[in-house]
Amino acid sequence: MRLINPNTQRLSHWETFLFAIVALVGSTAIGLATILLPNPIFALAIVIVPVGVWLIFDKPELGLLFLFFMVYIRLSDVLVQAHRLPSIAKLFIPFMALAILARWVLYKEQPKDIKALWILAAYALIGLTSILYAAAPDRVIEALITFTKDGLIFLIIIVLLRNASTLHLVIWTLLAGAIFLGTISVYQQITGSFANDFWGFGGANQMNIVGTSSDFRIGGPLLDPNAFGRYMLLAVPLAIDRFWNEEQPLLRALAAWAFTVSVLAILFTFSRGSFLALVIMLVFLFVRRRPSLKVVMITAVIALLLIPFVPDQYTERLFSLKNIVGEGNESFETDYSLRGRVSENLSGWMMFTDHPFLGVGLNNFDYHYQSYSRQLGLDPRREERAPHNLYLEYMSELGIVGITWLIALQVIAFRGLWRAEKTFRQLDMTSHAGICVGLSAVLVGYLASGIFLHVSHPRFFWMLYGLIIAIPVVAKTELEAANTVADA
Repeated sequence: MRLINPNTQRLSHWETFLFAIVALVGSTAIGLATILLPNPIFALAIVIVPVGVWLIFDKPELGLLFLFFMVYIRLSDVLVQAHRLPSIAKLFIPFMALAILARWVLYKEQPKDIKALWILAAYALIGLTSILYAAAPDRVIEALITFTKDGLIFLIIIVLLRNASTLHLVIWTLLAGAIFLGTISVYQQITGSFANDFWGFGGANQMNIVGTSSDFRIGGPLLDPNAFGRYMLLAVPLAIDRFWNEEQPLLRALAAWAFTVSVLAILFTFSRGSFLALVIMLVFLFVRRRPSLKVVMITAVIALLLIPFVPDQYTERLFSLKNIVGEGNESFETDYSLRGRVSENLSGWMMFTDHPFLGVGLNNFDYHYQSYSRQLGLDPRREERAPHNLYLEYMSELGIVGITWLIALQVIAFRGLWRAEKTFRQLDMTSHAGICVGLSAVLVGYLASGIFLHVSHPRFFWMLYGLIIAIPVVAKTELEAANTVADA
């Protein structure tokens, strides 16, 4: 039997010699690095980094997939804070931008349809203006520096996410991240391994649950439980959509896995806001796309199987939400978390009424909180606090101008998803139309959670909206390709 293809091109003598020299030098360098460097992982980087640079430059879509995975599981933050390693985001994100520019110059791959650039420009202008009147301009500058890095992620996604096959891979990359984080969280909760942080991806802290009772709340990769609940919300509708639309049994099984661990992770955070957002999101999803009876029954069975895993105090914590409107309720007096939220929200509204047009300045809510909180007398904590409300955050910090920008962003996002879904259905690409429905549900869930949470992690915000804003471009590309084939 011939094991070698006779058509395979053989290396010349000089190419063989050069390959041998490179292999010898490379292996020697790796061996010395393993001995001399303080961390063996640096030796591995000597091999991985050059290969990764070449692959990403040759196929930028691979870099895009890694970017989504890295941002979603917070890989760079974990490596820096939990392992004291250099930030890969500081190197990788600029490299991706340079790779795009290099391919533009060398291969004339000019970015198209980057009309969304005005979204970044408008936000930057609003933020820069607030330097002029903010009481703490240094905090504005700090927020703008963060925005510059995260805005670059937004632009990279807009430029590189161009076709339906890449979109499909992006969705599964996010679900892979959800499976990774969710599985760690579920294992941690079931086994009680709260002292183990699972390499930085499985945080858990004992916190107040309701009244004076406390318990461990899952926080994921260096996040507080409420923020982690919002992260895992992203995966739920996408997992349901893939379970409904994927044809391969293995992919449907993976989608069911992602759905199960994501929902359980949300429950284990004890986040009231994430739970309510989850319910609203699921209702929206089932109304927008009514699945077959068989699929509904399977989904219901999976949901019923999750009930035994619900923590004992979870329902009691959910019912504590009614205390917001209670009059002289004793449990409200002892629920310091709830009292703090009410104080933060009322303080945000007072800041807005005092500075309605431009607000108090980007990233300046924390600076002003105590002066307003003391007037209310609800929150005994004497520390800077965040608004814990997406809408009051924009209203208090950036006024009418800021909340108008936020509303305009939602209009663009929902309208783009609706148009893309319509185009995909016109092309008989029902699976990708389902992705549009799933992302619409994600957006509904994110906005619903905004009633209880502010933009505590802006990188996630810009990644999510970069993905959503890019979808109409993907649909347009597929339509143009179909029209070209039809004309031919």
